[in-house]
Amino acid sequence: MASRCGTRTARPAIPFPVVAASPPRVSDVALAASVVPLALRVRLGVTARAGDDCRLARATVEMHAGRGCRRAGKPRDDGKDGDAVAGDGISAGWAAIRAAVPATVQERVVVRNAARTVVTSTPLPLVVTP
Repeated sequence: MASRCGTRTARPAIPFPVVAASPPRVSDVALAASVVPLALRVRLGVTARAGDDCRLARATVEMHAGRGCRRAGKPRDDGKDGDAVAGDGISAGWAAIRAAVPATVQERVVVRNAARTVVTSTPLPLVVTP
């Protein structure tokens, strides 16, 4: 690069960190109860700590009862409907549970960020009793 007086100068280097899209994080998943009654529709409270560098797009609660997963609810971090404080990184909400047979089902929280990276929490057992 030449300066106005004709001398050559080195092009300035501007250092900046290159950050690859990191996956979202989900931890501290808790269910309001570990046992639910058979054949009744139950609203089960669910909380989870979820975070990301790239804005979380969605969090869902899924139930796995042996025949695939089905979405049971959407915890949110908006300070409403069971969430204590908006923006604190702890999502809370309700999962609609209705099981037809006594069993132990698995509940998990799935989070997705704006880069469409998906992470699933460790499943928690939920006992359905007659």
